[in-house]
Amino acid sequence: MSIQGVPFPAKLHKLLLFNSIWTQKEGEEVNKLIYYSSSGFKSDDDTSWEFNDGDENGLLNCDPKELKDAVNAMGLCEAMINFVKNFGKKEEVYSVHGTKVRLSLKEVEPNFWLGINLILPRTPMTGVTSKLETDKDSYYHDADLNDHLVQLVLTEIYQTFYLFHGCLQTIWDKSEHNLSSLRDVCSRFFHWYLPSLQLSTVNLGELLNSMQYLSLDEETQNLSQEFVKQVLDCDKSCKHVLFLFNARMIHSTLDLSNTRIIYRYLVSTIIPEVASEELSECVRSRASKKTRFIRKGLKIYLTGGNDQYIMNVYRSINGTTLVILFESAASDELDEILFNCDRLMSQRMSEMATKFSELYVQELSLDTTLPPNPTRHELVQGELFRYALCDAGESSFKTNVGFNGILDQRKQSDYELAKPIVDLESDLRTHLISPDPDSQIEIVAKTTNESWLVVNKEGPKTIFSSLNHKNDNLVDAADAVSHHVSRRFKNLLPKT
Repeated sequence: MSIQGVPFPAKLHKLLLFNSIWTQKEGEEVNKLIYYSSSGFKSDDDTSWEFNDGDENGLLNCDPKELKDAVNAMGLCEAMINFVKNFGKKEEVYSVHGTKVRLSLKEVEPNFWLGINLILPRTPMTGVTSKLETDKDSYYHDADLNDHLVQLVLTEIYQTFYLFHGCLQTIWDKSEHNLSSLRDVCSRFFHWYLPSLQLSTVNLGELLNSMQYLSLDEETQNLSQEFVKQVLDCDKSCKHVLFLFNARMIHSTLDLSNTRIIYRYLVSTIIPEVASEELSECVRSRASKKTRFIRKGLKIYLTGGNDQYIMNVYRSINGTTLVILFESAASDELDEILFNCDRLMSQRMSEMATKFSELYVQELSLDTTLPPNPTRHELVQGELFRYALCDAGESSFKTNVGFNGILDQRKQSDYELAKPIVDLESDLRTHLISPDPDSQIEIVAKTTNESWLVVNKEGPKTIFSSLNHKNDNLVDAADAVSHHVSRRFKNLLPKT
């Protein structure tokens, strides 16, 4: 038997949330446990992890064997935490590598630990004829699961929880230290969130800690800012606005951290769901609701405080999305406020969507337009150049790969690009970043499929370029990338 093909992506095996200091008595370890899930997500009618309402100790009504497994998993995490602390109080715990699984931990709040146990990416052995494939029939790829990427997944899980429920410690304090109440909040969130967790994709925006912006001309930029100001003036309870076209950010009145969190929720969950619904509807149905509220009255929390806001999402059939955040005190008059906002936004949104569409098409055409009088080499290689550009200073990125910057690792072409970018980004963050902000870094590497990956970094700007020139040497590959970069991003990197 032999191995071949793209490995199956990592798979969630276990997830747990616990507090490391709540009790130190032997036999009462379960009172540290807040949430636990093992392989096979529970269905809505599964009651094996329900809680005794009204029991201040929050006793679990689960199977004793599963409860023991949960306590053992938590014990392994605590042992790992305590072991690392022997090397210094500031040492951080990341992960434990096994032959088939990876355990990663993150302290999401003081003493609150989120742990995730993943089955490693694997490749089935060719020649296996049994329908009941076992772990002996697969080869596991420890190097294909990057610790930095797993830490991003843990961060994403916690930030999404915080967005809808706020701080864990605050929930604990408000419930007067009722463990059952806290467990119930976490259980409802994870039952909703975990089935939608995508481990088979790499979101370049999350990886690069950035968002995709739509390039606007000066006139359109002024019109969009004027429109946002008019929306904010609709009612005194309106505090923040986010404005998007498809998955491209146009304007936000929030700070970058909260903008990224809401942006991720929109482009990964709400916009794809609504776009799918719109495509399935008949033309007459779509025309009857050109603009509408697609989400109303979502209670959310912003990082940096525990104030609650009411999020409402308004969308044009042309692809424009507007998020309006109101003070929580406006909930009693929400319908009237939204009615007034709708009267202002309905006409303007459709008009602006047309202009955004034109700019969006122009932006996409830059990646496919060949220069005047192209050479034979440019005609052949024009479609083989793929890139991801990140500007950390503006928290923005631009790419011509994947779907809105999301790479599916189950596809051969995406996998071969995603893995080296993830590894190099991790190395740039941990080893290769120079303290000099004006430093320049160029990395030229050949991938396993013999294509070239070139990384150019200057200050906050980084370009990951993939070039499918198998017969080029290192110098030729670097020169070819410089040619593409100079044509697409003038004055971005200095000429050498």
